[in-house]
Amino acid sequence: MKCIAIGTNSFLASCISGFIEAGVRIELIISMPLRDRPDNSYDLENYAQTNNIDYMESRDINSAKIKNKLITLQPDLILSSWPRILDSEFLKIPLMGVLGSHPSDLPHNRGRHPLHWQIVLGIKESSLSFFWVDEGVDTGRVVLKKNFFIEPNQTIQELVDKVDTLGNICAREIALNILPSKNYIGVKQDLSISNILRKRDRHDIFIDFRMNHKDIVLLVNSFSHPYPCAKVIYMDKVFDVISASTNYVSQDSLFAEHGKVFGLNGKKLSVKASGGIVNLTLKQNIGYLTDKIKYIHPPTKYLSMFPNLNF
Repeated sequence: MKCIAIGTNSFLASCISGFIEAGVRIELIISMPLRDRPDNSYDLENYAQTNNIDYMESRDINSAKIKNKLITLQPDLILSSWPRILDSEFLKIPLMGVLGSHPSDLPHNRGRHPLHWQIVLGIKESSLSFFWVDEGVDTGRVVLKKNFFIEPNQTIQELVDKVDTLGNICAREIALNILPSKNYIGVKQDLSISNILRKRDRHDIFIDFRMNHKDIVLLVNSFSHPYPCAKVIYMDKVFDVISASTNYVSQDSLFAEHGKVFGLNGKKLSVKASGGIVNLTLKQNIGYLTDKIKYIHPPTKYLSMFPNLNF
């Protein structure tokens, strides 16, 4: 079987390794130029060199140049973790199809940033779904699902690592047991029960201390390294939040309003939120504001005061 892999992340490398372990030869890896890659990108060029696989890059996977290259190679299968839509002409190139994946229990939670949203929403159990890519958004026939758990206080990187490991296991099973059988066509999804997650933007990662203290921790965990971090805004300053934990409301904070600062030292900040105190570790030193910050208002106040705030 002739296989080509396209994508930008460590998950793709894990799946390729699973295919290789199952005896599948990967003819080519296509990734994006460094400037175009998402936050969670991986050095697939080095991975390709280490594994003696041809490598190339493209900003536009749907370009005529890429399509002509693939048509010449005549792949049986394309393994995809590409972060953008593949057009209908591209999908017709491989004999068997384009095999994609999505870290949710399809047809539930289709769409953008599924791991981030599932952390934020407090979802405790999900699935890694492999499916044949069609012209819809994660709507193709499902080939394989494997469950995984989202542990309390798990960060996005820890969850990514877990799904990467599971991707390797699934890829081996697909290569060894599913693709050689008649069952490789998969099972049609019931889209009547599906939902589509929207793309997160910068406003989704602002901390508003009117939020529940536990939800703030989930928000921070969902956008920690290697992503650009959740944000706290005070006046015209934007601070990156590396990690978060909570304390329940003590007697001295019981009647304090949301946003009241109870501790500020170096990179540590403790603030009253709904239901308790949230303790934040910041990337930047905030200690120089110790004598100035008594309250942190909702982000909307500072954004209206400083409409050109850069973040």
